[in-house]
Amino acid sequence: MRDDGDYLWDGSGEPDPDVAALEEALAPLRLSAGPPPAAAGTADTSPRRFVAPALLLAVAAALALIVLLPGMVVPSGPQPWSIDGGGVLAVGEWLETDAEREVLLQVADIGSMAVAPDSRLRLIATGEDQHRLELAQGRVSATVLAPPRLLVVETPAAAAVDLGCAYTLEVTDAGDTVLWVSSGRVALEAPGRDVLVPAGAIAIASADGGPGTPLFTDAPASLVEAVRAVDLREDGAQEALVAALPVARVKDTLSLWHLLAVMDRPARVAITERIFLLDPLLERAQLTPEDITSLDPAAMMRLRDELEFQWF
Repeated sequence: MRDDGDYLWDGSGEPDPDVAALEEALAPLRLSAGPPPAAAGTADTSPRRFVAPALLLAVAAALALIVLLPGMVVPSGPQPWSIDGGGVLAVGEWLETDAEREVLLQVADIGSMAVAPDSRLRLIATGEDQHRLELAQGRVSATVLAPPRLLVVETPAAAAVDLGCAYTLEVTDAGDTVLWVSSGRVALEAPGRDVLVPAGAIAIASADGGPGTPLFTDAPASLVEAVRAVDLREDGAQEALVAALPVARVKDTLSLWHLLAVMDRPARVAITERIFLLDPLLERAQLTPEDITSLDPAAMMRLRDELEFQWF
């Protein structure tokens, strides 16, 4: 190729044949509009034009480099997750464990997941924005260090949304989902109801009723029984819950807050009275019992923000 620096800079002189060929190939992409012509009798004061061929040559060289390196490997698409002991789990594949063996699965680069015997787990999607799995049966125990909502495990009854924690998730033979959280917190979500489950608490989602009310594993037995009755919509359940309110502790406001939205007004009044009795400092948040019993959305969120200090 000749040294045609003047042509590459300002378009003067004779172009190299290779440059001319490149310009001809790219001619359909050239902008048709140009600066307006100068009026007769006036000097052309437009800025000195920089001609595109030099830039086009650089782009062409980069493309040629790719073409000339056919053996170069460029990662594309989601990468499979590794399984301890050998093997990988790719997107769309099922991992099925036998009756005797537990499998440890690496959750991308954010943690690990122990898959219990007799479990069936599928990797739905994996990427920078979110990792998503489906647990069809069995049990998994996940330990994750990542931003909230990066890992989601779907089940027949609800989706467990990791908020940075360690937890165990099980799908029972009946199709119910049981979630235990050992550190951090997890959201259990389904159409119609989402619940927040902090460390030390448990929640059960039924295949036909969605997420139930979260309870601390050491909650008083009478409160547990009453909450379960409410979740199962048993006759007399709301009255039984009101009767059990005196045994509720400060941290049991976790259950009471979630129950407010599913109770009738008389029961909401009783629950609200118990919450304000357990945490007298709620007045600092400028909340009133009426705000809560009317289920004002802003007031409900402020109440949760105040009570969360008792849950973690």
